[in-house]
Amino acid sequence: MCITYFLDFVEESIDLMLISEYFEESVVLLKVSLNWDLEDVAFFSLNKAIDTSSLDEFTDSEMNKVIEWNFIDYLLYTRMLDKFFKKIYSPRIDLSSEVAKLRSINAQYTKYCVKEAKVDPKLYGASQIIGYTLNSEQRMVEKCKQMTADELTYVRETRTYMESICEKEIE
Repeated sequence: MCITYFLDFVEESIDLMLISEYFEESVVLLKVSLNWDLEDVAFFSLNKAIDTSSLDEFTDSEMNKVIEWNFIDYLLYTRMLDKFFKKIYSPRIDLSSEVAKLRSINAQYTKYCVKEAKVDPKLYGASQIIGYTLNSEQRMVEKCKQMTADELTYVRETRTYMESICEKEIE
């Protein structure tokens, strides 16, 4: 009963949860939720493994253990995944068209911003991770830097920017 109450509460409290396995679709839903343009949600894949074949696959037994150990997380994930699928199959969104446009915009930014994509020795894990060298002569250097910033840097810069806007509004 308590778990069901918790799951109901979370589902009612969170309108949109981004699902990493469906990241492009999630970003399109975010764009729709915030009434933004696709340009506003364009992205580069950061910390992306070049070859995921070196990553281990779980056996059925291991997967059952993971679900057992993380049972509430699993229930929450499956509940939010169901909610997510209801949103992406909504008739008010032409999702396949929007995802195709987003991919096109991302490709344009990659062509425009990225001088070189290569293995970054500072990023490590079970697989080699891609890092980017940006074109420095481009006029949109700031946008390109934002798109390749790590999460902490991006959040810090966004907070600073938003605080400056709020301070101006107060004055």
